[in-house]
Amino acid sequence: YDPPMDLGLLVDSSSAVDWSQMQGLLKGYVGTRNISFDRDRVGIAYFASSSKVSWPFPTSSSVDYNKNRIWQAIDDLQQQGGDERRIDLGFETAANDLFGPQSGARRDADQ
Repeated sequence: YDPPMDLGLLVDSSSAVDWSQMQGLLKGYVGTRNISFDRDRVGIAYFASSSKVSWPFPTSSSVDYNKNRIWQAIDDLQQQGGDERRIDLGFETAANDLFGPQSGARRDADQ
């Protein structure tokens, strides 16, 4: 049995990161998954001096949800920059906002 999965990607967007390399890594990983509304879904949060969800899990099946849509979301990510790398804020955002009850994360999916 291969259950559906909600994949939360927590991305370091500080100046210490080669941004194009990071985007390539994320796109490569997403390319290995079975992305669809009924299977694997992706949510993205980033951190540097602050943290934010940039791409929540989808909540409506009416959205054309596939790898190309996620790849475009990754291309659209903007590097926050700066010297701070507040991964603690990133983990907090991932736990409370990305995987929180209002986020679209599924209770029946692996996370």
